[in-house]
Amino acid sequence: MSVLQWLQESFPPPPTWRPEDAPDLTGKVVLVTGGNAGIGREITKALLRKNAKVYIATRSADRAQEAIEALAEETGNKAEFLQLDLSDLVKVRESAQAFSK
Repeated sequence: MSVLQWLQESFPPPPTWRPEDAPDLTGKVVLVTGGNAGIGREITKALLRKNAKVYIATRSADRAQEAIEALAEETGNKAEFLQLDLSDLVKVRESAQAFSK
């Protein structure tokens, strides 16, 4: 690997695409695990701004509801809550069945 190639890979240019560049997502359904905090919340926010129907899948109904209310104020669109505990495969199956309905 040349020094120039190493520099280019170590210091890539800034991204040319931003979430605002995404197309309108009206009619699309998206499931975001951990959508109540951190990166998941930011992804949920971007999707809601583009009019997607977003389900926040997480264990805590209280935390999800707080995030849903805050995101509704920020975006003008409301996400839905889906109970999901990834540590229990039976509950994962139940959540998947509830989501598919």
